[in-house]
Amino acid sequence: MSRQILQNRGFENELASYVTQGKVTINTDIAYSGMKSAQLLSTPLSTAEIAQVVFLILPGAQVRLSFFAKRFVGENATNISNIRAEVNFVNAFGVVIPPGIVMAIRGCDISENAWNYYEGYAEAPFGTLAALAVIRLEPPTSGTSSLLVDDLALVVEVGAPVPPPPPPSASPIYHEIPGIFTDASVNNSDAVGPAFSIQQ
Repeated sequence: MSRQILQNRGFENELASYVTQGKVTINTDIAYSGMKSAQLLSTPLSTAEIAQVVFLILPGAQVRLSFFAKRFVGENATNISNIRAEVNFVNAFGVVIPPGIVMAIRGCDISENAWNYYEGYAEAPFGTLAALAVIRLEPPTSGTSSLLVDDLALVVEVGAPVPPPPPPSASPIYHEIPGIFTDASVNNSDAVGPAFSIQQ
């Protein structure tokens, strides 16, 4: 049995349930479905990112990240840059457990006239409690870059949890979730949304 676990996946409730970084707004004129889509704008000095944390991911679950994207060209957006879409699996201590889902999409492959569909798959590793889904518009080499995103989905195949693996011979390597600031001393005025504690 599969279930879609992201909230507000079509952005009909604006940016509710998402953490954003950089310039992220809602476009009410262009959408793949419904009335709204998320619009990301990046510059050579900044990225734009939307992210959402979801909990109760069982180890061994098959996970699929999918979304529709379209290049946006306007007076303030004349260029295009690459997209990075990720799902990072997190344990009960807030530590990322590799591997996850990583999709690197070239800006030149993103259509201006049609919506492109993207999807990626992974199996939740042992110890997984939550997952962080991220869509990031990378900085362009010049000018500004803008992207529309709609119908973002994280689908989980629900089944029996996998048994724990044998003890490793060495300590596993963990990585911090990119794009999420966890040190209270960091001044990240562009980031909004609920806090999620990640172990340093």
